Amino acid sequence: MSLQDKSVLELGCGLGLAGIVAAAAGAHVRVSDYEPDALIFAQYNALKNLPQYVVDSRVEFCLLDWRTDQEPEPVDVIIAADVVYEQKSFVPILDFVRRALKKDGWAVFTDPDRSTGMPFFALAEQLGFDVTLGSRLVQHANKPSTILRGELRFGGQHR
Repeated sequence: MSLQDKSVLELGCGLGLAGIVAAAAGAHVRVSDYEPDALIFAQYNALKNLPQYVVDSRVEFCLLDWRTDQEPEPVDVIIAADVVYEQKSFVPILDFVRRALKKDGWAVFTDPDRSTGMPFFALAEQLGFDVTLGSRLVQHANKPSTILRGELRFGGQHR
């Protein structure tokens, strides 16, 4: 899946790593969070890890709260790392994805295999998304850790 010239929205950016990688892959990225400090860190990180012209031409930093009913600008791809840690957020996140994702787009969520990861993806399927799951074993602090990855696409009854 190429991100070249795709519109990408990073939800809950934290330090902005996923958005930085997407911009480096040629995407036009909106890096978002509802915490202003996260956007400051993400912008600093982007400026340290990408050429200035890439940040200037392909990266936008914006406050965004997916818990509201605001109507987002549709994007080709939504990326989110480590944002499904509270079950009370599942429905608002999935509702936002439904509103923000273009009909033929996809969303990728990664989770450090918390107890909430699989229930989030199960709910996404119940709400009509096609979900493809995968995982990867990584070393963290000399201990193995599993990263869960789920790709969401609209099923037959999108929106």
